[in-house]
Amino acid sequence: MDREKYYLEELKLEGYDGGHRNQRSKALFAQDRAAVQRFFAQSSVPQTECDGWAKYLLGDTPEPMVIAGCGSQSYTLCGGPDHNTIVQFRKNISRVDLPARECARNTFPLQGLTARPYLVLSRGPLDNPLQILAMRRLPGVRAEDVYERGDWQAETPSGRLENTIVDLAGIYGRLWTSPVLFGIGEKSEWYRLENKNMVESQELLPMFAEELKEASDCFITIIGENWKFNLANMGLVPGHILIDPKTGRITGLPNWVHAQIVPFGLDFWAMEFFFGRFVNQKWEYYPCEKACRRLFWQTLLGVMEAKSRRIVPYSARRTLFAVSKAGMVSCVSRHYRKLMFERKVLTEKDTISDLVVRLESIQDMLIVFLRSADEYSLSVRNPG
Repeated sequence: MDREKYYLEELKLEGYDGGHRNQRSKALFAQDRAAVQRFFAQSSVPQTECDGWAKYLLGDTPEPMVIAGCGSQSYTLCGGPDHNTIVQFRKNISRVDLPARECARNTFPLQGLTARPYLVLSRGPLDNPLQILAMRRLPGVRAEDVYERGDWQAETPSGRLENTIVDLAGIYGRLWTSPVLFGIGEKSEWYRLENKNMVESQELLPMFAEELKEASDCFITIIGENWKFNLANMGLVPGHILIDPKTGRITGLPNWVHAQIVPFGLDFWAMEFFFGRFVNQKWEYYPCEKACRRLFWQTLLGVMEAKSRRIVPYSARRTLFAVSKAGMVSCVSRHYRKLMFERKVLTEKDTISDLVVRLESIQDMLIVFLRSADEYSLSVRNPG
């Protein structure tokens, strides 16, 4: 299995030139090898056994798969005619139950949830099992790989980047008229868990105590106002979206492991990764950030109104902004708490030092996010 050669072929199909293709291939190969090593270091099921199951299911020699998720949370291979079948070994942590999967298939117009559970590998009752998922390969290339080559650096977004943002806004907007029936008991349990996160995060992030309390108050308000809940992917970042590299049109949404039923707008934080990125551990927005943000909100509200056949009132826009901001605070604080837990259990000095830098970068990211809140609010309430 020549993984580096496979990456070269994949990148050739994606349109990378020769020099860039060789450089990118070596980087992907190194990242993938390290990720696979981390994955099996945390599992009692050996890689040889997984390779054996993959060969049994695919019918030929499996090849590595370059997709988001081929990291410390999963081990992914492909095979079959034209390499269009995928077998993934994933830690058994998916929160998406079967009714939610069917809801997603009926709600989202794009191919996305093609995975079917096959079986679970385990070494005993106390072991961390691996779930085997068999799925078909979706067309397209990761947006992260396509847009790293300049589309974000101009003052105005390229045509294909505009197409991706418009498609994303359309996916989100259609959910406005596709709410999931969520009882008061289920909403109360959701709020209990979110509020617990806010309270515990205030101890770790005292500098954001006001924003965390504001987010908690927002969650109380939306339950009282009977705000819509819907199935959310909770991770539509550039690395988890497949697009046509020529047009920018979205072709697939492959990663659903963290999908949840949440208030409408709570997962809009993922759009920030289309507006900016980390540079030397500091969060920076792209030159075209304002134009991209304006395009997203204009399209989103337009789709919401077209689907519901009524104007989205000012009060709903205000609530939507508050929910999206609260979702941003909730997501960042959860990630911060997770890293703090890792810091407690780590013993290697170099690893702890690296983790401290990551914790500081997350704080910086939240500061920049919140700094843009006023413009963000204006975009929601009065787009254009």
